[in-house]
Amino acid sequence: YLLLMMALAGGLALEAGPLWVRIASAGLAAFMLIPFLYTQSRASYLGFLPAYVVLVALTRRRRLAIGVLFAGLVAGFVFLPAPVHKRILETFQEQPYQPVVRVGGVGFDPSTSERLLAMRSAFEGWTKRPILGYGVTGYHFMDAQYARALVETGIIGFAAFLYLLWTVWWSSFQTYRQAEDPNLRALAAGFLAGFVGLLVHAVGSNTFIIIRIMEPFWFFVGLLVVWPHLAPAGGQPEPAKR
Repeated sequence: YLLLMMALAGGLALEAGPLWVRIASAGLAAFMLIPFLYTQSRASYLGFLPAYVVLVALTRRRRLAIGVLFAGLVAGFVFLPAPVHKRILETFQEQPYQPVVRVGGVGFDPSTSERLLAMRSAFEGWTKRPILGYGVTGYHFMDAQYARALVETGIIGFAAFLYLLWTVWWSSFQTYRQAEDPNLRALAAGFLAGFVGLLVHAVGSNTFIIIRIMEPFWFFVGLLVVWPHLAPAGGQPEPAKR
């Protein structure tokens, strides 16, 4: 949730028309960064950098965005809260008598190992029912969106899921590309960045079925899809007719 909202605020801070909106959005993004760090969600941390890279690629104020990122990384090494630092390091700390998965000689903590084992189990289960899967909640629980979608809905459902994600991306990108209103362009850029962050977040979480994430997500999808159809060439919605 915070990953998406920070990306939206970042898009407005870089691309919105009025200066006061950009300043207020930058302040809001900075304020949200504090609770974001203290969520201690490693999947969210993983999605932050790809989201920011997309925002840099889409904004016309690229130098400013890169400068803020560089300053943030430097500040992070100096002022990163101890619980956040500990949480990140825990990823690579094995624990005795707990499942351990090693990749390239690097061992992972029980939580990460369990996710990786669950993904492997999901793939093995999918090979037994590859077409339609086991049905929603028909397989054992796992906190990994893509693996869960594959094993529960089979290749047909998984293909439909990927098509849905592609449709969301393409529709939002077309809104961004065609927008003449800077506020709409800013909103679309922020959403696209947040969307990429959520796609990465979904590797280790059930992102697209968590209601607190999907409520704002689908609200902004609807807004970006509908807005261009309600606006004339100038980009502003037409006044209501009496």
